[in-house]
Amino acid sequence: MDWPTALRPFLTQFDKDQFECGQSSPHQSRLLRSNTPVFKSSPETVKPESGFHILLSARLHPVQVVPEEISAALNYLPFSAEKWQDITNKFQFHNAICRAMFLERCYSTYLVKERKPEPLEMYTSAMSTEWPDNIAISSTHFQTSRFTATIIFGCNEEQMDRVENLLSDSPEVWEHPLLMVRVFAELQRDRLDELVQEIIERSEDLMINLKIRGTHISEDQTLTWQDSRRLGEHRLRGKRLEEEVRTTREELKKMVQAIKHREKEDTPGGVPTVQPDFTVSTRRFVNRFEEICGEMDSLMAKCRISYEEVTFAREIFINELARREAAEARKAGSVSTVIAFVAMLYLPMTSVATVFAMPVFNFGNHWVDARWNLTSSQSSSSGGAGSGGSDSPPVFSGYFWTYLAATITLTLITILGWSWYTKEPTRTAASGGIAAVAARNEKSGGWGASGYPGSTDSGGGTMTGANGSVGSKIPLLRQYFHRLWPAGRKWSWNPWSWFGTRRVDRDISKA
Repeated sequence: MDWPTALRPFLTQFDKDQFECGQSSPHQSRLLRSNTPVFKSSPETVKPESGFHILLSARLHPVQVVPEEISAALNYLPFSAEKWQDITNKFQFHNAICRAMFLERCYSTYLVKERKPEPLEMYTSAMSTEWPDNIAISSTHFQTSRFTATIIFGCNEEQMDRVENLLSDSPEVWEHPLLMVRVFAELQRDRLDELVQEIIERSEDLMINLKIRGTHISEDQTLTWQDSRRLGEHRLRGKRLEEEVRTTREELKKMVQAIKHREKEDTPGGVPTVQPDFTVSTRRFVNRFEEICGEMDSLMAKCRISYEEVTFAREIFINELARREAAEARKAGSVSTVIAFVAMLYLPMTSVATVFAMPVFNFGNHWVDARWNLTSSQSSSSGGAGSGGSDSPPVFSGYFWTYLAATITLTLITILGWSWYTKEPTRTAASGGIAAVAARNEKSGGWGASGYPGSTDSGGGTMTGANGSVGSKIPLLRQYFHRLWPAGRKWSWNPWSWFGTRRVDRDISKA
C-alpha cells in the first residue's frame, strides 16, 4: 500500500513521544512508533516499512459531582476537532468502537476485511464501564505491509507505561497481527488482578472493623443494620466482579479459538490470515492467552472465596444482631412487666381513694377514732369567756380500716384475675387447644344447642357437622364458654389453689 508523505507529520515531531492535544487532560497523550514515520501529507507516495504506530489517548479530567468525582467517559476525547479529523482520516477504524465504548460489559471483535491494495485485520475491544480505569482499543493491521495502526482510548500513566514496557520487551513480534491483542489482554489481566486484590483487602478490612473472628463476634462490638447493609453491598460487588472476570475470560477464549481456526484456513482472496513465518510467534501468543485464561480462573476462584466469606460473615452478623435485639427486647419486656405489676398494685388503692373522696361521702358528720368511737366534729365551749375548751377530731380515723380492707380485697381480685388470664392460654395449650377440648366433649356425648352434654337442637336432632361429628357447628368461643362453665356441673373451688388446677365434679343427678 502506498502512503502519502510530507516534510512534517500531522500529530507531532517524530523525535517527541508526547504532544498537546488541544483539550484539558490530567495526562499527556503519547505516540509510540517503530521504524518509520508513516503519517505525512504530500503528493509523493512511498511504501511504509513494517512496524506499528500507536496513539495512547489520555482520559479527560473527571467530572465533579458532589460529593465525589466521576471518571470521564471514553467518548470524551482529549483532542481538538481538527486533530481528531486528521486522526480519523489516517487511522483505519471499525465502527464497532463507537458502540463498544458504552457497553457495561467486556466486548471484543476480530475481523478480516478484504480490500485493495491489501487485506486488513481489524481488532476492536473495550472493557466494561462498571469498573474504574476502563479502556478501549481499535487496531488495524495491514497484512502485506505488516504494519499496525492503533488507538487506545482512556489510558492513564500506569497503563501507558505498561504498553511501552510490553512493546520494548518483545521487538521480535512488532510486525505480528496479534501484537495489540496481546497488549490489550495484558492490560485487562492487570486491571482485573488489581480489582480482585482490592475486593479481598476490603473484605479483610470489614472483618477487622466488625471484629468477626470465624463464627464469633466480639461482645464489645457495636452492631448496626448499617454495617449489615455495607456487608451486603460488598458481597454484591464481589459477585459482579466475578462475572466481569468470567466474561473477560470467555472473550479471550473465543479469540484463541478464532486464532486456531485461522491458522488452518486461508482467506477467500487466497492470502493466509497468519503468515507462515509467524507460526512460532502465533503459538507463543496462543500459549500466553491460555495462561491468562488460567490466571483469570484463579481470579474467579478468589472472588468466589471472598464472596462466600462475606456471605457467611453477614449471616453471622445478622444472627448476632438479631440475638442482641431479642435480648434487649426480653429485658424491655421484663421491665414492662414489672411496671405493669406495680401499676396493677396501685390501681385498686387509687380507685378506692377516689371513691372515698367523692362528695357523696361526708365522714365529718360521723367521725370515729381508731377504735371506732364516735367523736364530735364541732368545737364546743363550756364555761365563760375566760375558760375555753374544744374537742378536736382525732387525726387517725377508723375509716382507714374500711379503706384498707376494700383495697386489699380489690388488689387480691386483680392479682388473681391477672394470674388466671395469663395462665389460661398455657392450660389450653397443654390440653390440646380449644379444638381438642371440643373434640373430647364431642366424643363424650357432644354439646347440644342448650349447652348440655348430649343435648339436641331445637329440631330435636343432635347437632352434627359436615364431617359427622357432634357439635361441630357450635362456634369455638361458645364451646370454650361451655367448657369453662358447663351446665349441669358443680364447681369445687379453693381460692388458695388458684395457681394450681381446678377440680370439676360431675353432678351425678344431672349426668
